[in-house]
Amino acid sequence: MANAGWGDVRRRRPDATWEVVAAGLSEPRSLRVSADGGLTLLEAGSRLVHLGADGGRKVLASGLSGAYAALPAPDGDGHLVTETARHRIVRVRGDGSVTPYLEQQLATPRAVRPLADGAIAVVDGGGRVVRIAPDGGVEVVASGLGSGLHGLAVDGAGNLYTGDAAGDRILRIDPGGGVAVAATTPFPPGAVAWSGQDGLLVAPLGGRSVYAVDGAGHLALRWSLGTPVGGDMVADAAGGLWGLGSSATELFHVAAGGTEDRYPLAARSAGLQLDG
Repeated sequence: MANAGWGDVRRRRPDATWEVVAAGLSEPRSLRVSADGGLTLLEAGSRLVHLGADGGRKVLASGLSGAYAALPAPDGDGHLVTETARHRIVRVRGDGSVTPYLEQQLATPRAVRPLADGAIAVVDGGGRVVRIAPDGGVEVVASGLGSGLHGLAVDGAGNLYTGDAAGDRILRIDPGGGVAVAATTPFPPGAVAWSGQDGLLVAPLGGRSVYAVDGAGHLALRWSLGTPVGGDMVADAAGGLWGLGSSATELFHVAAGGTEDRYPLAARSAGLQLDG
């Protein structure tokens, strides 16, 4: 977990204690486990940094503008970074070069998810869902969805789900670009996730409940939490759910059976990552 306020990265041990694995960082976020066992993250919205398993630190790129999220490039050639200040996605290669990856402008990329075929899906603040193919080809999958989109989830069939807080509904975008209302909600939907056990999950913006959504769009209360949900939720392989609280100063985990654990954090945090 990247702890932006304290400037460090922490790992939760099986005994529920925390270990600091890297310190002295500047507002770390978008934490990813690298293929070499190290970590890749963004610092201060302007640098992409690699932390080696041996403790070494290497700045892969600097001078980024409003860097918000980073993912390994689907073709294996470097990393893709969203630059919110420039409304675009750039590629950072191993030699430190930074080149535009998504040439057309994005209206503040909000959520990025890798797809099973190696492509990347992006939801932006302009009400669009964009698909970036492994070869760099760009396709606007859906547009005109409004400015209130929150979160992004992907199911096993490649359907995308995003919450439309302005319309109190969850939208489903199929691989062909067809848009349908997966469910109407009695609240503005915020975080969404896909679980192998429960299917589509949704939490209200700032709410303390998580609902499972069935194929007919009916909502059923799945968990009542002790903390408001903020940002994206991530389902784990055991049927549980991890997430940050709405204040980003608390990490929560709720098991499939309902047991909830909360871990207060001393500073605002960002960049939740599951490594297994």
